[in-house]
Amino acid sequence: MPTQEELDALAKVKAAKEAAKEAEGDPKEKDPASKKKVSWEDWLEEQPDDVKANYEEHVSGLKSALTSERGKARNATKLEKELKKFQDAEKAAEDKEKTDLEKLQDKYTALEGVHSKLESQLAEEKLKQAITSEAAKLKFSDPEDAFILLDPKRVEQDDEGNPENIADLLKELAKAKPYLIDDGSGGRGTPNKEDQKRKTDKAKKATPTIKF
Repeated sequence: MPTQEELDALAKVKAAKEAAKEAEGDPKEKDPASKKKVSWEDWLEEQPDDVKANYEEHVSGLKSALTSERGKARNATKLEKELKKFQDAEKAAEDKEKTDLEKLQDKYTALEGVHSKLESQLAEEKLKQAITSEAAKLKFSDPEDAFILLDPKRVEQDDEGNPENIADLLKELAKAKPYLIDDGSGGRGTPNKEDQKRKTDKAKKATPTIKF
């Protein structure tokens, strides 16, 4: 008579064989060609109501999420367009501001040029007055001749820009060109060709009037 342990072992073997047989199943069921294709709709229709309800709820949630994302995408596109429009307007304002600044800089540069010319005119007029005044004291027939013939580069100036050695320069000029001095007869003497040319050239180079 078999022992209890042997009976238990036989029972386990039998159970294993039955399990293997169930796992193998019907060979016809393993053949894909023998299986009937079932559509998703047919399969869903066969499911219990709670499964259908869960499916519909899940699908509804996905549709809502998709609609929401599409709305966000449209809003993002709209915001991008508005941002682009704002950036373009900001750039246009910056360009205009830059252009206005450049115009102001051009005007400032032009004013600097006018100021420089005015300073040059003022310095020349100041020198002319000093020379003609001193020339009149030294009895030059025409003090303008002294201004025209005197080399301005030889004029020395103090710290405030006032000429200092004009009298000495005019005395040298009178000594070198005595015809410039009034001899009391009312005549002016005869200037040489070189002096006459210098007078003509300097008259042509007279500083033009500055227009604003």
